[in-house]
Amino acid sequence: MSFIDIANHYDFDVDNELFTNHAEKEINGYNFKKKLSVIRKFDFIIMINPSMIDLNILFKFSAYGIPSIVNYFDGVNKIIDSGKNGYILPSEYFPSRCAELIINVYNDEFVFNRLVISTINVYKNKFKWKLIIEKINVSFKNIFKQLIVTNNKLFNWLYLPTYIINLPERTERKRHIEEQFKGKPEFDLIWVEACRHPIGRIGLWLSIVKIINIAKENNEDLIVICEDDHCFTRHYSKENLFKNIITAYKYNVELLSGGIGGFGTALPVNSSLFWINWYWSNQFIVIYKSAYQHILDYKFNDNDTADGVLSNILSKKMTIWPFYSTQRNFGYSDVTAINMQNPDRIEEFFKSSDMRLAETFIKYKISNSDDENNS
Repeated sequence: MSFIDIANHYDFDVDNELFTNHAEKEINGYNFKKKLSVIRKFDFIIMINPSMIDLNILFKFSAYGIPSIVNYFDGVNKIIDSGKNGYILPSEYFPSRCAELIINVYNDEFVFNRLVISTINVYKNKFKWKLIIEKINVSFKNIFKQLIVTNNKLFNWLYLPTYIINLPERTERKRHIEEQFKGKPEFDLIWVEACRHPIGRIGLWLSIVKIINIAKENNEDLIVICEDDHCFTRHYSKENLFKNIITAYKYNVELLSGGIGGFGTALPVNSSLFWINWYWSNQFIVIYKSAYQHILDYKFNDNDTADGVLSNILSKKMTIWPFYSTQRNFGYSDVTAINMQNPDRIEEFFKSSDMRLAETFIKYKISNSDDENNS
């Protein structure tokens, strides 16, 4: 399971119109076995001793003409009409009978198609589908919220491909970044030797392009790009980072920053995410697949900066707040002259951005409260 899988199900809503359209579709002569796609790629749903949540799921599949095979228990005949929208088998002989049944039905196209048509008709005539859909949605939301918000079990299966840009001779920076990620197995560290160029900002951009090409080749849904001066703040937590990554994906975000040293305007999405129009600092950024080609297509100029270009070519950008990431001052910068001339100001930039976002958030909350009071 990936971040995208969870994002697509975390706030799961069944499409009522899709259900209705499918159930009302003209089905005479329709070869369901070949036409099933997405959820309809299933031919049977098999459940042994299903719970009430499982039975709600059966309702969903029946709308797509997918019959169920279940073992007998009290009350099951209220849901499954054996031979019409599925089959009820005795528990004692369930494995062998189930296998025999699937072979006989599936290999007879006429019988299979008739069963599919009958399954849809039973769904239309027997089930109060609007109420059922509401129950399905509630069940899915509760399941995912329990796993993600309470136990975070789903997050134990996830990791972030994390590309760290570093020059081999800069051992101090490497030791620093290794210490930052120590004890954080949620990050799968991939070391990338920085591309060398007389103009440091061009070298950084070439390094980013190098990483994006690797991510594209690996078909990564998203990646983290991390510079070797990144520092985690006290606000960082795996669970909150993952939730923010998922939430940002659902807003079709292309770039999510862990912390910014400057920005133009910002608009809060919730208590931990802000839309931003442009930003400074690339020490910790999440890049989504939708941004890959935009980055690869851009022709970088001598006067460009990586954060300036990403701000311009990617229209959907967010930052996490309070920041999970800031930059350590190593006394020099290859990327911008202002940082090289004033290395001590890096911390000031982040503090200033943090204060501005806090003020924006408070102002937005007050504004919303005033609107609600006047309504």
